[in-house]
Amino acid sequence: MAANRALSIEDGNLTNGGSIISSRNKAYKDIDLQFLAKPNGDIFKKTDAAAVKQSMKNLLMTGLGERPFRPALGGNLGVLLFENATTSSTQELENNIRVAVSNYEPRAQILKLMFKIILIEMKYLLVLSLKLLTQVR
Repeated sequence: MAANRALSIEDGNLTNGGSIISSRNKAYKDIDLQFLAKPNGDIFKKTDAAAVKQSMKNLLMTGLGERPFRPALGGNLGVLLFENATTSSTQELENNIRVAVSNYEPRAQILKLMFKIILIEMKYLLVLSLKLLTQVR
């Protein structure tokens, strides 16, 4: 997507109409948190979907109040780790995930979020489908 930017008079006549048209194709990059070394001594990178997936895992596993100066950051899933699998805890999990993703992960949008409670084993089955956004909010 091209952006049309107006320039101030101090910028002079850079192009015909006094504007610059630029296109930016944003690639998502992050370091691999396993910190495995490449043969050249550098560390591996995560890019695009792998970077967002790693970020989502870190975000959802972070407890509320765990990060200094950012008390609302996190999915707070660890609090419900040893709770009984009930519909109220399922609603709380879903709400925590939706709030964390919408507030702290601008590169992704939730398409589908489903929970299934397996009562015999007292566990959840979570299906989370995301859409990677090319334009960061």
